[in-house]
Amino acid sequence: MSNKKKDAIRRKLEQSRNATLEVAQELEREDWSHPVYSHDGGWNALHLLRHLTWAESGMLRLMQMIREGHEGVPPDFDIDRYNARGVSKLGDQMPADLMATMDHNRQELLQFLDDLGDDDWQKKGRHGSLRIMSIEEILHLIADHEAEHLADLRQALELGENR
Repeated sequence: MSNKKKDAIRRKLEQSRNATLEVAQELEREDWSHPVYSHDGGWNALHLLRHLTWAESGMLRLMQMIREGHEGVPPDFDIDRYNARGVSKLGDQMPADLMATMDHNRQELLQFLDDLGDDDWQKKGRHGSLRIMSIEEILHLIADHEAEHLADLRQALELGENR
């Protein structure tokens, strides 16, 4: 992959993360319990941050497996159960802890990005959505996933784009 494409992915990841951290750092204590989603028992802002933390580390592990030649998640993978388990496992972590973990996860992701060889980018495997995706597509998905959830959080809290 060209450095130009690698840099574009890096910028996209950086933009989504910076926007997420800006909002997270501005939230007041009571904002973290504000409902964002009502399905599957409901998620509040803190659940959402836990989900983002869990999901990125999971997608990194998935890409590492795909790079090694594995098929990805099994065909009967249940993404809803996986997401619920992740939020539950991180249930004792508060925003500051989660943001530190997110920073660590992102550093690992960027190292993975730097270490990708030209032949790795188009290696494909089954993502948690059960779609067959390339490593390049999953990298883009990580940033898109974060941006989509941030938009939902902003809407739930009725925040403007500037916050």
